[in-house]
This record gives sequence, C-alpha cells and structure tokens, in this order.
Amino acid sequence: MENRRKNYRHVFAAARRLPVDFLPADSRARLHGELVDLSTGGMRVRMTAAPKPVIATAELPLPSGTLAVRSLLIYARASGDETLCGFQFLPSESEGADLEREQALWRFLTEEQRRELRDRRLNRAS
Repeated sequence: MENRRKNYRHVFAAARRLPVDFLPADSRARLHGELVDLSTGGMRVRMTAAPKPVIATAELPLPSGTLAVRSLLIYARASGDETLCGFQFLPSESEGADLEREQALWRFLTEEQRRELRDRRLNRAS
C-alpha cells in the first residue's frame, strides 16, 4: 500500500503513548488525550469523547520540554468507548517558530524510531 501522506508518521505502541492536553480557543476547559501517532504536520489522538470542531493549542510533552502547537481538528471517529481524532498543526505567525517546531518534532520522531528499532533488535536477540 502506498503512503500518500506528505510527512513521515510515527505510530506509538500502546505502552509508549504520551498524554496530550488541549486548550480549545473558545473555552477554558482542558481536553485530554493519548498520542496514537505523530508527524511534523499533525497527530492522531485517542480521546474518551469527540470534541466539537475546534482550534486548540496542543501541549506535547517532548524530552526537550512541552511543545505548544496550534492545531485544527480534522476528523473524529468514534469506536466503542473511545474516539480517534486527527489534528493538523497550524502555522504560527512566525516562520522561524514553525521551523523550530518542525526541527523539535523531527528530533523527537527520529529518537523514537531509533528506540523502537533498538528494542526490536534486543527482543530478537533474546
């Protein structure tokens, strides 16, 4: 199957999923989710309820610190007691800030991919 996505997307194993918090632009109520996959252009998040269409600031806990990214809800698909939501990262007002965000995400994604490959090799050797 051909990958039609513009950006590399890393899928997290269930045990490695990170918590993600959202602060909708029109509300003070935080939404919480769990990172299913991530790319430099967006993410898929598992949530307990589908949010209304929203532009939100997503807070991603990266090793270098929390990365706040404005995101747009693209889709929400309910399945049983969970909802998978796709968010697209929105550009900021500064090209420099967007470049820094992309670099931070690439570093994180590269390290996650290396860790996953290392773990697979160790599991095969045992």
